[in-house]
Amino acid sequence: MSVIITSGFLLADKTYPLTHARIGYDSILTTSNISGTTAEDNYPLSAIVNPATYERYTPASLPATITVDAGAGVAVDYVGIGAHTIGTNGNTVKVESSTDNVSWTEQAEFIPGDDTAIMSLFDEVTARYWRLTFSSGAAPQVGVVYIGKALAMERPIYGGHSPLNLSRITSVRPN
Repeated sequence: MSVIITSGFLLADKTYPLTHARIGYDSILTTSNISGTTAEDNYPLSAIVNPATYERYTPASLPATITVDAGAGVAVDYVGIGAHTIGTNGNTVKVESSTDNVSWTEQAEFIPGDDTAIMSLFDEVTARYWRLTFSSGAAPQVGVVYIGKALAMERPIYGGHSPLNLSRITSVRPN
């Protein structure tokens, strides 16, 4: 997973430093509040809302945009993109916000080096409209996009932690 922290990131909530995990579980995207560039046949824009990543969105041409109208100002501090070919295709991704859908403010811009999941963290911004723009390279496939407020964990994972599914102790006993 690639975590991209924007230049000048201030970490407004200093309660939990960046050594604590961030979980991007919440998203403002729904099938009714997104619009975007024309999609290829069988690769609809609505696929980015489905957390099951077997469906994909592919724009018909670049630059391609995905615009989200949240209906009211919402606080956002991350964008997550999963199951994509943005790195392989050499795409640039720009994240922008707007309160009036006319003037846009850039929150992040990045060129992923591979196709692993992306989490872009930036300072919390409250805006009604959000836009992702894909440019350069070939048209990517995008499986899922999350835009929202990341959950900052209260405690970091300590050095001796072993996840339960990797901590089995198997005893073999003869009959």
